Amino acid sequence: MASGADSISDLDRLRSGAMGRLFTDVRAASTIGTFLRWFTPGHVAQLEKLGGEVLRRLTEHTPLLPGADRLAFLDLDSKITRVFGRGKEGAAYGYTGQWGLNFLAGTL
Repeated sequence: MASGADSISDLDRLRSGAMGRLFTDVRAASTIGTFLRWFTPGHVAQLEKLGGEVLRRLTEHTPLLPGADRLAFLDLDSKITRVFGRGKEGAAYGYTGQWGLNFLAGTL
């Protein structure tokens, strides 16, 4: 998390350059993807809880964002999710030319 990796596709970032000195034996994204397919929804919930706890403790002990306790940034992005069938409420043709739903995703 501290290196900016937040998905399995970001593992290549941890495998490049001098990162090998910090992170040893980082698996390829496809290998991690195969491993994660065995997880149940219960496992995923436990991992989400663990990830939140790791991030909380990391911010307590590492000054990654000095002053973050006084200032917050909110990033809002519009996203399009493709849907199938005309029965989906709120769906329309977007600028991509596909039938989809527009929604806002926010990151604090």
